[in-house]
Amino acid sequence: MRRLALSPRARRVLRATLFTGTGARRWMSAGRRKAAVYSFGLMLAVVGAMIGIMLNHGIGAVLIGLVLIVFFASYIVHEVAIGLELLEKQDYADEMTAAQRVQELLLPSQLPCQAGLCLAGASTPARDVGGDYYDVLDLGEKRYALVVADVAGKGVPAALLMATVRTLVRDRARRGLAPEELIREVNQALLQDTSATQYATIFYGILDLDRRELAYVNAGHATPYLVTRREPALQALDRGGPPVGLLDAVTYAVARVTVAPGDRIVVYTDGLIDIDPGNDRFLDDQELEALLLRLRAVTPAEMVSALCAQVRRLRGGGEGEDDLTLLVAALE
Repeated sequence: MRRLALSPRARRVLRATLFTGTGARRWMSAGRRKAAVYSFGLMLAVVGAMIGIMLNHGIGAVLIGLVLIVFFASYIVHEVAIGLELLEKQDYADEMTAAQRVQELLLPSQLPCQAGLCLAGASTPARDVGGDYYDVLDLGEKRYALVVADVAGKGVPAALLMATVRTLVRDRARRGLAPEELIREVNQALLQDTSATQYATIFYGILDLDRRELAYVNAGHATPYLVTRREPALQALDRGGPPVGLLDAVTYAVARVTVAPGDRIVVYTDGLIDIDPGNDRFLDDQELEALLLRLRAVTPAEMVSALCAQVRRLRGGGEGEDDLTLLVAALE
């Protein structure tokens, strides 16, 4: 006889229906399992009794038996329905956990470190997965690409687009494109391959340690800062153009700033300043600049930690509506 092949999900449903195995134990308490087993046994007993009644007492007793069977069967069906709903939720949670792990792998596991340069970064999605990312690429000859991007939207769609943007940026960075050329090509690629509602803001800069120079393009991104110990103490890194994926035939302008030992390059996404848009709570430019000045002497890791802590305090323990990503580079 040919053996019936069941999918893993079908086997789990079958176990749940029979109240046996890990499928049932996973979503039913001990009390419910006990009650369900008793009900199932009682239903079998009623079926047996009904057969006997049919043989001896006629249609009235049969109707009573049918009512009892329907009652106990409905109880069991209700319990199984609850179990299947919980199994679906668990499947979704498992998928989101796997997606989180994949997205974590897209972030740098270890930032480049060498004499004269110290880096720190962090990224926290507003939901299970998000549309922010940061990256640091070693381009050789003491040159490093600093990348922070913020994809429009939230959740899984934003995470998928984020992975696309990351691939586009990395491919062109490894080809050695200048910042303005790289952003222009990423813009054209997104226009060809995505819908009109899918776009991203990007800060892309090349930090040259020998030249003590940062060449960057800001494509519609939240304004980063160069924090220095000289005057002016803060320089806004806001030159560039519009977000990528919105407009065709856009020209992006590159800007260059001089960096010196002790300087901090601070790049972030909207999650740092949009504390609670629903209740009109924002970190304005003056507040952010004052905070950066207070932190300009600490290490990049300490600055990232302090900025994240400040956001948590302002949120009052609540969840944010925007992903939060930070990248801090310090010349030593």
